Amino acid sequence: MILQKIIRRIRRQDKRQLDEACLKENFEKYNEEKTGDKIEEEYTLESFAKEDRTYWRFSQSERGRSEEKEVFAEYIPGEITYAEDPDKGLSFVDDKHIARCCMYGDMLTKLNFDMRDEKFNYIKNEKVRITGSALGEYEARKLLVECNYPLDKVDNIKLLFSMVDNNAQFISIFYYSQSRNLATQLRKFGYEESANLVDFLKEKYDKNNRISPKEMMEHIEVYLNQKG
Repeated sequence: MILQKIIRRIRRQDKRQLDEACLKENFEKYNEEKTGDKIEEEYTLESFAKEDRTYWRFSQSERGRSEEKEVFAEYIPGEITYAEDPDKGLSFVDDKHIARCCMYGDMLTKLNFDMRDEKFNYIKNEKVRITGSALGEYEARKLLVECNYPLDKVDNIKLLFSMVDNNAQFISIFYYSQSRNLATQLRKFGYEESANLVDFLKEKYDKNNRISPKEMMEHIEVYLNQKG
């Protein structure tokens, strides 16, 4: 009887140790996946090209137009941009996350992931790192540029808002810091007409912070029609 109790106790201890080991292993796997340590080598630009998404980033028409003052690269339509920093690749996001990144430049840059394009096929095997950041960023050493959309044009502000995926992303546009937002940034660059549109939309958001992306687009249409 005593021997059976001892055996049961040992089995319980072994089970607890096994459970703890499994928990630790799963937690480590979760952390690795969350930070991208294990998956960063599994994806290439070609992998992303097969998804039904478009890919974007913000870029600068001239140096100093990003919250990251020390970062600058030229993104020329039809050309491949190469990462110069050996420790940091070129970041990009999909269309559902680009609105969160509006503090990083004064141009929307659409990237070319067209498998029929000869230049894209030249870089399609480039590895993509998933950063795990809240912005949903990816990084690659080379990116092919399709087109730039400068934010001094109100139609390009409309384009940006058309890609807002959910109501929470308006916070990134209207309140990305205590003293600055997209409108103040645009006004600093001299993009007064675009800044006025963003201010108008911010007023709509402040009156109804549950406003949907669809409703916001309707306000943009009204505003642009009134301006003629």
